[in-house]
This record gives sequence, C-alpha cells and structure tokens, in this order.
Amino acid sequence: MTLKEGLQTLESAVFLALIVIGVTGLSWSFFEPDGLLSRVLGGVWDTQTQHPILIVPTLIGCYFAIRAFLNGGLVPGKGGWPAQLMVYLMVGIGIYYSYKWFVA
Repeated sequence: MTLKEGLQTLESAVFLALIVIGVTGLSWSFFEPDGLLSRVLGGVWDTQTQHPILIVPTLIGCYFAIRAFLNGGLVPGKGGWPAQLMVYLMVGIGIYYSYKWFVA
C-alpha cells in the first residue's frame, strides 16, 4: 500500500464515520421526544414505539454507508455528481452533529 492509497483509505474512513454520525443525528432529531415525528403525530406517538423505531433508519443508513465504504464508493471524486453530492451532504450533516454533540 502506498502513502497515497493509505491517505485515501483514511479519508474514506473519516467520511464513513461522519456519514454514520449524520445518519444517527438525523434519525435522533426525527424520532426524539420533541422531534418532527412527535410534533406531527402528537399524542399518538409515545416513547414505547419511539425508541425501537429509531434504530431502523440508523441501521439502514449505516448499512449503505459501510457497503459503499467497503466497495470504495466513498473516495472523493469517484462516481457521478448525484452520488458525490449525497456523500458531501451527509458528511456536512455529520460535521454539524459532531460539533453539536462535542460542544454542547
């Protein structure tokens, strides 16, 4: 493995971590007690159904992110512009939630 390949792997691993943080943060914001879903559904939404359902979008998002990482799909500049846009969008969301969780 050359230094360039090692740096690309490290960059992809950081992207993967940020995407997983982004997916987890979005899932939590959507399903938290005062989140979007509880505001939309009101009294129908209670804590007993909230927490088990929280894991579903998190696992699905993490599965696709890990699959892309293992197939080399998280390398910047690889793939079409929609795929790159989605990767950078999720990385940005991951940076936002990382900052929010570490600073707050």
